[in-house]
Amino acid sequence: MNRDAMGCLNPTEASAGKRNPLAERPGPRSVCELFEQQARRTPNATAITCEGRSLSYSQLDEKVNQLARFLRDRYDVHEESRVALLLNRSERMLISLLGVLRAGGAYVPISPEYPANRTAAIVQDVEPVVILTEDRHVALLKGLRTDRLSWDSPAWDGWRTTPPDRLPDLSDLAYVMYTSGSTGRPKGVMVEHGNLSNFIEWCLYEYRYSTFSIVYAGTPYGFDLSNIELFFPLAVGSTIRMLPSANMMGLWLRRDRNVLINTVPSLAQQLLRSPDGLRNVSVLNLGGEAVSPSLARALAQYPGLEVRNMYGPTETVSTAINYRMDGAGPEVLIGTPIANTVAYIVDTQGRQVPIGEKGEIWIGGRGVTRGYWRRPELTNERFVPDPFSARGRVYRTGDIGAVLPGGNIRYYGRNDNQVKIRGFRVELDEIASHLERHPAVESAAAGVRRAQSGDCLVAAVAAAGNRVDATSLAAFLREYLPPYMVPDEFVIMDSLPVALTGKIDRQSLFEDASFEAEAVVAIAGRRNQ
Repeated sequence: MNRDAMGCLNPTEASAGKRNPLAERPGPRSVCELFEQQARRTPNATAITCEGRSLSYSQLDEKVNQLARFLRDRYDVHEESRVALLLNRSERMLISLLGVLRAGGAYVPISPEYPANRTAAIVQDVEPVVILTEDRHVALLKGLRTDRLSWDSPAWDGWRTTPPDRLPDLSDLAYVMYTSGSTGRPKGVMVEHGNLSNFIEWCLYEYRYSTFSIVYAGTPYGFDLSNIELFFPLAVGSTIRMLPSANMMGLWLRRDRNVLINTVPSLAQQLLRSPDGLRNVSVLNLGGEAVSPSLARALAQYPGLEVRNMYGPTETVSTAINYRMDGAGPEVLIGTPIANTVAYIVDTQGRQVPIGEKGEIWIGGRGVTRGYWRRPELTNERFVPDPFSARGRVYRTGDIGAVLPGGNIRYYGRNDNQVKIRGFRVELDEIASHLERHPAVESAAAGVRRAQSGDCLVAAVAAAGNRVDATSLAAFLREYLPPYMVPDEFVIMDSLPVALTGKIDRQSLFEDASFEAEAVVAIAGRRNQ
């Protein structure tokens, strides 16, 4: 069978009329260079606003350079140096991550919502030269010997503001972002400037005719969905409205106009139920979860709204495949690869499948990241040489898809135990691994229960006569896992059911409604916090 009939998509063929949409633009530029160029063009425009405070492009540029100079002079931050960030969402956060990048280092985002154990595990693994934080988070760093700098008494006040001489190279490390790990140990994805800049350059092309003046930043900065919220607006001269919580979107949408929102489908569904809906939104990007046909139909009621379904794991920066939904009908696809990206649909033997047949999605091109921090075995397992061309490596996503005759890809779900809950990537085996450390738990499994109100994270626990309840299990997990990974429900049993293969029977645990009705289910976790 010839290549045209196989499950392979290259954006220069599939979506750009055999022309690379970025070919006529200047050479690839780092996000630091894109921001500095925009600051020179619009120095007095508002770059960021947060809770009544704002900074112009020139003011932001000056503060970024000051911090960058300090990090280079005092801590010798340079290419491949890691700087951990443990900060609340504010202008401090934006200055910090840009300052680290401008110094030549790589930032490591750590959410203040993480428990101390998880924070310590990340810091000990990545070994940052310093931690930028705030006084309110010092307790999370207890016992760690790494130097720390607090924004509440900034040591860089009065430091010189001239920018460092060297801009980052595209091959330099930009950030290390930790995701859930199946063994109970979070894994850090290493992203280079070239990976990030290819996505941002694509955004500059893709949104060149879009009308927006404000970009909402409500995604936690430890998740790749935040890339378009934090870096893209600074390359086009828009204003970032930093939202301390994504739940504040509805409030601000009553006041703002011409807004670009990047969010998960479940939050978009909530916004549709608000009094003003999405009437003040001009561009809506959906990612992190599958988009339901019902949501697609509801969004179609806004004829002037640009809607994109954006697909891509952290290992490919943020978005690798994109689908323009507005006017496309109720069927929701993930679309075609972005610029300088290729997608293959392959079988279990790594061979391309015919168009229309299901297979695993492999992604190649400039967005494929360096791999996992200090995890060479896992890197070699998931990042493999491109078997179909000389493009370098491909990332094996673990997602199932099929190329349709029209060229778009349809998404069918996962082939392993990784799920997305409210946009957060969760390895179910990591939850089970931590539960099995509880002294009263003999074995455990985690899964997802589908409900009309939304997906529910469920854990099944075999206690074999030991006294344990959902509340204590949830409290135990909160010592190790972030809130979004603590199950909503627990099923406590004498033993877990097994299939004929000897493995845990996940279908009877998490999909069989009659079995669930007989189980002891207790509500815990986020809903009671």
